[in-house]
Amino acid sequence: MYNTSQNIYERVTNIILAQLEKGTIAWRKGWVMVGRPKNLISGKEYNGFNAFLLASLGYSSPYFLTFNQCNQRGGKIKAGEKSAPIVYFDFIASKWEKVTTTDKATGEEVTKAKIIPMLKYYNVFNVTQTTITDYPKTQAKSTFNPIKEAEAIVKGYADIPKLTSGGNSAYYSPLVDVVNMPDKLNFESEQNYYSVLFHELTHSTGAQKRLNRSTVTDGHKFGSHEYSKEELIAEMGASFLSSMAGIEQATLTNSVAYIQGWLKALRNDKKMLVMAGAQAQKAVNYITNAIQ
Repeated sequence: MYNTSQNIYERVTNIILAQLEKGTIAWRKGWVMVGRPKNLISGKEYNGFNAFLLASLGYSSPYFLTFNQCNQRGGKIKAGEKSAPIVYFDFIASKWEKVTTTDKATGEEVTKAKIIPMLKYYNVFNVTQTTITDYPKTQAKSTFNPIKEAEAIVKGYADIPKLTSGGNSAYYSPLVDVVNMPDKLNFESEQNYYSVLFHELTHSTGAQKRLNRSTVTDGHKFGSHEYSKEELIAEMGASFLSSMAGIEQATLTNSVAYIQGWLKALRNDKKMLVMAGAQAQKAVNYITNAIQ
């Protein structure tokens, strides 16, 4: 079913914000959703903003389909699953408005008709939200080659939190003291895997039973000053650890871009960067059992 609504902008924005509030930064992940988002039935790839929006949702499959397409394929939408909008401009249903401008050459007023395309949307579901099982399944990589120096850092973390693997999100949960990572084979490179892992492990040092960092223990809201500070600490810690593992050149550009993004949120507070760096060093010392 195709719909029109002025609230579509708000809905799309809320979907992206929901991903950000989970700690998922879609344009900085380092791992891939296998393949560009596409329609399961037609095989057509989604373009532009729709491709970005669907990729940001974090599903393990790139295939999407409408409610009717799911039914036609003999499947059902799983209980509780929510759809995502595909937005487009409908020029057939467009409105025409008269626009008056001044001709620069003659100075005379000229009235022309201007087309105002109507924004529309329809809803899609990822195939993993349905009971359909007969769809292509591939891996981004076939092998993963551990980096010895990086593995040594991970194994040297004395009271490392529980490590789990699965889904399409990397995060540290202070509530249960768990670091979750997507499957290793979904990462673009081994260097990216360890960089993201180091980021989450740095977060974990802030737990009450470790360094008791208020930016972790106090549960600050996404986008707040303290939340942004913690993200800076984690990314700088990841950069330090990557350097120790000899992979800093492969991850530095990504880290700098990420840090710059948070600095903008902090209004380019240079003092905050220095303070976050000191906290990051303490976190790295804790992970590597160095003298505090």
